[in-house]
Amino acid sequence: MLLSNEEIRHTILSILRDERDPMGSKKLSEKLKEVGIELSEAAIRYHLRILEERGYVFKVKNLGRKITQKGLSELERANVMARVSTLLTRKEEYMFMSNFNPETKKGKILVNFCKFKKDYLDEVIDIFKECYKRKLAISPLVKVIEDGELLSEDEVGMYYINGIAVDGVLLRRGINVHLRYGGVVEFKHGEPVRFIDMVGYETSSITSVDLFRAKSFSALSILTNGCGECPATFRVIPGICYQEVIDISAKLKKCKINGFLKIGKPNQEVLGLPVNSDQLGITIVASSTPLLILKEQGINVELELMVDVIDYELLEEL
Repeated sequence: MLLSNEEIRHTILSILRDERDPMGSKKLSEKLKEVGIELSEAAIRYHLRILEERGYVFKVKNLGRKITQKGLSELERANVMARVSTLLTRKEEYMFMSNFNPETKKGKILVNFCKFKKDYLDEVIDIFKECYKRKLAISPLVKVIEDGELLSEDEVGMYYINGIAVDGVLLRRGINVHLRYGGVVEFKHGEPVRFIDMVGYETSSITSVDLFRAKSFSALSILTNGCGECPATFRVIPGICYQEVIDISAKLKKCKINGFLKIGKPNQEVLGLPVNSDQLGITIVASSTPLLILKEQGINVELELMVDVIDYELLEEL
């Protein structure tokens, strides 16, 4: 197994974290072999010395090393960065896998999957319809599943479009999309006003769903009085593509795909977020928003984001 020195050291820290007793180079060598890493005892002693110099491990007489609290913190930081990389990679992979063409209304499109009690189906449909009217849902197109191994007898499942599908359409048209933030957008009088909180995709392992759950605010109130907050995503593209994006968004609307909260003009901030020179920003509502509103109403919905790409023609309007 070919690993960098830092990856080897993080693996050593992981082993020390899971062991109660101090460990020397010989026992560490055996443990490393179990995970496919072949290192001599001399090489392990070298890495242990580096870890000790950084304060990540300490020596217990002649018994070996143990991990320190600083070492545990470093391991958690490394794990977070790995999750960040996985999250970004997964989103980017699905951008490429989605080949939906809004002009022909054919191709595969990225979907989420949710399930809930059958008794709530009518309420779920009503919320999705209303959210789409208010730009709080990507699309009213879904595929309802009434039976299957993923469902119990009293449950119904539903595939519905994820916002990354829009990025996939842009990418297919040769427009480079750079995902920047997931966050929370404030609404006033039924219109998006500004981002009030955000996390960078390149520095955080949490999604906009996690951010919503961690905050105390209401998306339901946007439906009732036009004011509230909802999760959204922010990306930037080359500013020269402004008119093309406007044209694509119009074609997507004809396909019942929207969710654009704001398409900025080149070199202009979007909902309070600045963009670099020769770029423009796009804010799209998080595809989880309708389900989060349902949760506010006391309807429990299990959600899994970005589960698959399916044929657009399989989706039906609610």
